[in-house]
Amino acid sequence: MSAGGPIVDPKVGAFIIIPICPYKLGLRPFVVSDKSEIKVKLLKKGKKAVLVMDGQVSQEIDDSEELRFVRSENDVCFIRTTDKYFYQKVKEKLTEGGSGSDRVCF
Repeated sequence: MSAGGPIVDPKVGAFIIIPICPYKLGLRPFVVSDKSEIKVKLLKKGKKAVLVMDGQVSQEIDDSEELRFVRSENDVCFIRTTDKYFYQKVKEKLTEGGSGSDRVCF
């Protein structure tokens, strides 16, 4: 959400593509099927870019490389540490600064 992407139910099988600081204001986030194959290639010859994945991994790429994104064959399992469900958490984050309390802060 902080990058301007949509709220997507966790049961939806999808890739979410969010342009960060796009040059063109009309460039909006995309939600596509997780059965899609997404290919990314730099358009300008001789240019380089830095790929950053989830804020953790960064790698320099150049115009000769093509990035290909497909859904992994392996699923991941998460352990729920709270009894709050997805929409309860979203509601809390969208109200009163996400504190989950009824206090109003000025």
